[in-house]
Amino acid sequence: GSLLPGGLSVTPTGAVPSLPHVAMTVASLRERGLAVVEPEPAAAEGERTWLVPAGRPAGGRVAIEPDLSNAGPFLAAALVAGGRGRVLQLYFIFI
Repeated sequence: GSLLPGGLSVTPTGAVPSLPHVAMTVASLRERGLAVVEPEPAAAEGERTWLVPAGRPAGGRVAIEPDLSNAGPFLAAALVAGGRGRVLQLYFIFI
């Protein structure tokens, strides 16, 4: 959205069930040098707007934590089709 000529504004029409994910996204954008204008915490539903003005994010290396719950269907498809699948750098810790 920051590469759009006018930037990007996001106004959800209802409740935002994933505010922690929104906060992580805002933090990631700011780490890349982008400005993010957040709504007031007390703003009513439908009146919360996040603004990302136009700008170019800074590059760099980022380690992204995998969401292996989403990998399951793809690994299962390979198994069912008689194929092979491989997940690199997968670690299990049993407690």
